[in-house]
This record gives sequence, structure tokens and C-alpha cells, in this order.
Amino acid sequence: MKKRKMALVVSAMVVALAGLEQAAFAQSGQGMGGGQTAGQGQTRARGAAGRLAKMTTRLSLTEAQQSQIKPILEDEETQLKAVKADTTLSRVQKRDKAREIRQASYEKIKPVLTPEQLQKEEEIRGKAKARWEERRKRTPKGAEQ
Repeated sequence: MKKRKMALVVSAMVVALAGLEQAAFAQSGQGMGGGQTAGQGQTRARGAAGRLAKMTTRLSLTEAQQSQIKPILEDEETQLKAVKADTTLSRVQKRDKAREIRQASYEKIKPVLTPEQLQKEEEIRGKAKARWEERRKRTPKGAEQ
């Protein structure tokens, strides 16, 4: 009877832990439908919190760095939403304005990073730009949006 009770308790704990793990996995955006694919098995970070989490993972940001970068990303997100909602701007103007906002945010983030982190971020950005340019070459001229 005692062994049976212990087995039941252990089984319940395993089921509970599996449920917690699945909930955490889904919350991280890696579960089914949790993120839009950005190619090669990566998911696109959504919003300031997602971008901060991604930066923290790939650059090993300290808590102090995270607290400095978070408001920069939140401000960028607010500005980008305003640009997107601005009906007076053309699509090209919106694109250009969004680039300016992203570049300004990056310039604010750079001093927060260590030289090693900055070098790694530059490498990541360089590879992303190369992938973007390669995709752009393959896109037929009439299919650009």
C-alpha cells in the first residue's frame, strides 16, 4: 500500500512537471504557432520583450545591461507603431523612417555592450544583412512589395 501511494505521488509530480515545462515552452514562443519562422529554424522576436530576450541569449547580457537596453527597445517599439499607424506617410517613407528609428536605437544600445558583445552583434547583423541581400536578389522585380 505504501509503495503504491509513493508511486502515485511520483507519477503526479512527473505529470505536473511535464505540464509546467510545456507551459514554459509555449510561453517562450517556441511552441506551436508561437512565432513566425524567420528561416532556418529561427523564430522572429516579437516586440521589445522578445528582442531583449533574444539579445540576452545571444550576447549573454547582464541584468544591468538588460535594464539599460529594455527602455530603449520599448521606446523604439512605440515609435515604430506610431510610424506604422501614420496614414499620411507612403510605404517608402514608413520604411525609411523605421530604418532611422532602428538605427538610432542601435546607436543607443552600442555603448551598453562590451567590446566582445558589440563584435558578436556586428557579426550577427552582417550575416542577417547578407541573407536579406541574397533573398532580395532572388525576388523577381514585379514581386517586390
